[in-house]
Amino acid sequence: MGGAAAVAAARRRRMVRRRREQRLERPAGLAAFEGAPCFEELIEEHAARTDG
Repeated sequence: MGGAAAVAAARRRRMVRRRREQRLERPAGLAAFEGAPCFEELIEEHAARTDG
C-alpha cells in the first residue's frame, strides 16, 4: 500500500508540474493573442478610428 501511494503521489506531482510549464509556455485568454500581429493591427486600427 505504501509503495502504491508513493507512485501515485509522484505521478500527481509530475502532472501538476507539466500543467504549470504548459501555462507558462502558452498563456491563457487574451494574453495568448497580445503578441500576435493580427491583434496589434486590430489595436492600431481601433486607435486610428477613435483618434479621428
